[in-house]
Amino acid sequence: MTAAVIANDLGLAVSEDQVITGSEWESMSIDEREEAVAERLVFARMSPEHKIDVVQTLERIGQVTAMVGDGANDAAAIRAASVGIGVAAPGSDPARTAADVMLLDGPDRGPARRSRRGRAAVAPGAVGRCRCCSAQCRRMAFALITSLLTGRSCSTPARCCW
Repeated sequence: MTAAVIANDLGLAVSEDQVITGSEWESMSIDEREEAVAERLVFARMSPEHKIDVVQTLERIGQVTAMVGDGANDAAAIRAASVGIGVAAPGSDPARTAADVMLLDGPDRGPARRSRRGRAAVAPGAVGRCRCCSAQCRRMAFALITSLLTGRSCSTPARCCW
């Protein structure tokens, strides 16, 4: 099966038994689906409705989910996931609007290359998040101190979020 071969190319040790297809998913009960998302590693040939079901099933059993997609057929599942990740591509406007995070690499860089360089890509993002958090902390500290000294709120909750 193609999905198992691609997963192995990405470094996931996946046998064909660990791949579930949309037609198999459709024939399962809710309990079987919960068992499947806990045991299976690859979900292949899934319709947009199946993708949403997979995300919701994972969240129902207490998992944090991330969905990666690049088009209209992925947008609903991207929105349903804990973290929605859109891939910038021609025609990806629905995925862009639904995503929490966008991957903006050029079209010459595929997911396999990104996954191999994962740690190198995450480290700069972590630094950026730390800088963002420290800036937020400074703003919140300023707002708190000013409020305590003057007795009035110097900022609205919306401003604290920016």
